[in-house]
Amino acid sequence: MALFYLGLVLSAVAQNSDHSENYIQDLQESLALDISLNNHYKTFSIGGPNFRYDIAPNSKNSLRLEANYRFLSLGFAISPAFLPGNGDEDLKGKTQSFNLGTTMVLSNFILGAEFHNVQGHYLRNTSDFINWHEGDPYIQFPNHRMRGIDFLFAYTLNQNFSYRSIYTQTERQLKSAGSFLPLFEFDYYSFGDIQKPVNSQTSQNFEFILCPGYAYNYVLGEHFYASLSAHLGGAYLHNRILSRLTDGDQLSRQNNWAWACRASASIGYNGPIWYAGIRYDGADLYYRQEGSHVRNEEYRLDYSFFLGYRFSAPEWIKKPMDFAENLIPFL
Repeated sequence: MALFYLGLVLSAVAQNSDHSENYIQDLQESLALDISLNNHYKTFSIGGPNFRYDIAPNSKNSLRLEANYRFLSLGFAISPAFLPGNGDEDLKGKTQSFNLGTTMVLSNFILGAEFHNVQGHYLRNTSDFINWHEGDPYIQFPNHRMRGIDFLFAYTLNQNFSYRSIYTQTERQLKSAGSFLPLFEFDYYSFGDIQKPVNSQTSQNFEFILCPGYAYNYVLGEHFYASLSAHLGGAYLHNRILSRLTDGDQLSRQNNWAWACRASASIGYNGPIWYAGIRYDGADLYYRQEGSHVRNEEYRLDYSFFLGYRFSAPEWIKKPMDFAENLIPFL
C-alpha cells in the first residue's frame, strides 16, 4: 500500500512539471450561481455478537442556492414539503436540521468548514426489535440530536487537474487530467438525547482523519466531463461517553483507531455560460470499540442534481473581493 501511494505521488509530481494552460480555462471573474436538489445525511451503526442498532435521521431532500466567485463558495438550503421523500414523518418521525458551510479553493489548497445540527432520528432496523411490517412506523428518537463542526484540508499536486471545475464551477477542464489528492479532516460532534432521561447516553466525539487518494477528471468532447475520486486511510478517535444511570452518572473515555474511506463520482455539462450535472460523495468510518467486541460505523452520503449559470460579477461583489485579495496576498 505504501508503494502504491508513493507511485501516485511521483506520478503527480511528474504531471505537475508538464503544466499547460491548455488544460484549464479560468472563469473565476464570472459569478457562478446554481440551484441544486440534494440530500445530506449521516447514519450510525452500532453492533456486537447479538445486537445491532442502525440509527439515521429522516433526511429530507433540499433545494440549495449557491454562489461561487473566485476563491469563495457560499450557499443556503431549504426543504419544502412538496419535494419527493419529504412527506413521510408519520413513518420515520420529524427531523429538524440546519447546515451552514463554506469552501475556499486557494491555488492548490482546498479548505472547507461546516456546522451541522440535526435533531430527530429513527431506527432503520426496527424489524429486529418488534413485529414490524413495511408501511408501519419505525421506532423513533425525536429528542436525539447530533451537533458538530467539520473542517477539511486537501491539496492537489497536479496543477493540470481542476478541482474547481467539479465543485465550484469557476473553471473548466479542457483536457483530461488527474491528481494525487491527500486530505485531512477534523470532525467534532455530540450525539445523544437532549432531555437527559435515566438509562441514556450522550457522547462527545473527536475525529482526526487522514486519507491519501487520487482524483481524475475525464473530458468527454468539448463540454462534457466525468470525474471519479477514491481515498483510503485511517483515523484516530477520542470519545467521551456520559451514561445516566439510576445510581448516578458515569463518564468513560475511549481512544480508537479506525479505517476511513471516501469516494466521489460526477458527470455533467460544463459550458462557457451554462453548467449542469449529477454529483455523489460518500464517506465511511469503521472501528471496533476499545476493549470490546462492539463495532461502530459512521456513514455519510451526499448527492446533488445541479443547474447553474455564469455571468459577470457586479461591482458590489467584485470590490470587496479585490479588497480581500489585496489584504491577504495568498488568496
